[in-house]
Amino acid sequence: MHPVTKNFATILRPWMPSDKEAVWQVLKDGSYSNVNAAFKICLQKSLAKVLGAVLVAIGIGNGHPPLIIALYLIIFIGLIYCICLLGTVIYLYGPNFKDIEDISHTYFNNQNHHFWVAECQGEIVGTIAIVRKISSLPGSPDNNSTEDIEQISKVAWLRRMAVKRSHRGKGIAKLLVLETIKFCQEKNYSSIFLITTEVHHAARELYNRMGFQLVACRPYKYFHGLVTVQTFEYVLNL
Repeated sequence: MHPVTKNFATILRPWMPSDKEAVWQVLKDGSYSNVNAAFKICLQKSLAKVLGAVLVAIGIGNGHPPLIIALYLIIFIGLIYCICLLGTVIYLYGPNFKDIEDISHTYFNNQNHHFWVAECQGEIVGTIAIVRKISSLPGSPDNNSTEDIEQISKVAWLRRMAVKRSHRGKGIAKLLVLETIKFCQEKNYSSIFLITTEVHHAARELYNRMGFQLVACRPYKYFHGLVTVQTFEYVLNL
């Protein structure tokens, strides 16, 4: 069992079965906290701008008064927000969170895997995890056919990094990442890989400050391509 790390009021410790509901609450809080950021990004997308302009043009063309056209736009903007919220719900309750259904099996059936929680005054406020990166894992690059299997086995995948909104800005995310780096060094990983998105601006800034290198940007499509989220892949060589 990996030891407990303490830093002032924050304790980093291994996940325990009794933490299951608290961990789920942290991950839900983290996902829902990104809805507004996703909404702002969607409003800036070309498709949203074009559809908004089309609505205005239709309203003007049909001789509707400005207040009615404004109402069309408000409804349209509200629809975009609902789509962002729906996307978050689909993400949380879809196959992407299969690992959280059985953390014990996913992260503790192998000595090179691990899952930590950050605890403040008895409350779990943060999470982070490490698994060995293999080509079959969701989110891994698809072109691993020519890569050496032994080299792949030495790459760690950093996952489930989240901090509750009420405890952000206290350095907890940095503590969590530092803990995974120490763990990966102890397990002789050659590097740490992670995926984040354009929505997670603060996380990307943290990874940049901690020496992670951006290695790829890829579009991730939702709703048959109607909504596209830009993903960013980072690597830290150990």
